[in-house]
Amino acid sequence: MCGFFFIKKKIAQKFNIKKLNESADLIAHRGPNGSKTFYNNDIFVKFYRLSIQDLSDNGMQPMISRSKNIMLVFNGEIYNFKKLKKYLKGKPLNSDSDTEVLLNLYEEMGVKIFDHLRGMFSLLIYDLQTKKILVARDQFGIKPLYVHDCNKFIIFSSEIKPILNYLKKTNFNYHTIAEFLLLGKQDHHNTTFFNNIESVKPSHYYKYTANGIIKKKYWSIFSNKYKKQNEKKTIDELYNLINSKVDDYLISDRKIGVFMSSGIDSTSLASLISNKAKYQIDSFTYDFKNNHNLGESNLAKLNAKKIGINNHKIFLTSNDVIDQFDKLSITMESPFTSIRLFAVKKLYELANKKKYNVILEGAGGDEILGGYSYNY
Repeated sequence: MCGFFFIKKKIAQKFNIKKLNESADLIAHRGPNGSKTFYNNDIFVKFYRLSIQDLSDNGMQPMISRSKNIMLVFNGEIYNFKKLKKYLKGKPLNSDSDTEVLLNLYEEMGVKIFDHLRGMFSLLIYDLQTKKILVARDQFGIKPLYVHDCNKFIIFSSEIKPILNYLKKTNFNYHTIAEFLLLGKQDHHNTTFFNNIESVKPSHYYKYTANGIIKKKYWSIFSNKYKKQNEKKTIDELYNLINSKVDDYLISDRKIGVFMSSGIDSTSLASLISNKAKYQIDSFTYDFKNNHNLGESNLAKLNAKKIGINNHKIFLTSNDVIDQFDKLSITMESPFTSIRLFAVKKLYELANKKKYNVILEGAGGDEILGGYSYNY
């Protein structure tokens, strides 16, 4: 993951650079490979990089176009960026990063880029001439992006903490809190647990101009083209989709690890990746101490052995939950409902020690395939 903090003035005022840096640095953990700042009389932006595509400095952000008109910051990965180069008509590039392709593609076709992007992203494009802002999130909102809009300035940030720090006040959204406590709702679409801080909607782009805001949904999972097909054809099509998506993920310039339970989703992914990767795959599994043999680590280890990959495991203890509660609350920026997240956090720390920056896991498989009765 990467992260960025952006602010644009709406009235004449002097930037407090120290305060801006102090706020932005609260997401420095998102970018261990470096940071870069850009500011002028109108805007301040700071970016923190986790390098995945093109590990050189040529992929650093904020990235400004050759024309010097457009500036881009984005968090995520565009899996089909190499295929999208065909739309650039041989335009010379300084890097092999998806960022530069995205920047040039926007200059070429504007918001039509959202018809072509395949990946996970939150992005901000600023026109240095017209001073217009474009922000967008991927189809499922995998990558976060928050906004605070008032009469003095507008802020966009990959996390909420920098916004709260810059405002120097915290006002809770009690309606959102009530929905969580009474209905168990955690995903509130565009609202958050804080007043006047919203989340940019998934599969939307927002245009900010002097005349106001234009919000447009550029994609929907629902289709009018219903087609009936038999079970075998459906299974074959699903396999081909998953297979091609794994190919997309493997374009990373970093090695890829797998979070693995004993379930079908993560085990299938691990097997596919192992067959495609040109290096020995590491898998990571969590379990709970004193689980009375109800955990998944033993079966995960057995499956890993059958696939022919390495398996590393961690055990979550009651002390881990107590010691990490405050830290996880700060990371999540919201209430949470499962101690499983403490184990996932510990698993990421283990993967980081093993020098992994990219992890794939089978999350979402149960939801999209009706793995639980309530998913029907």
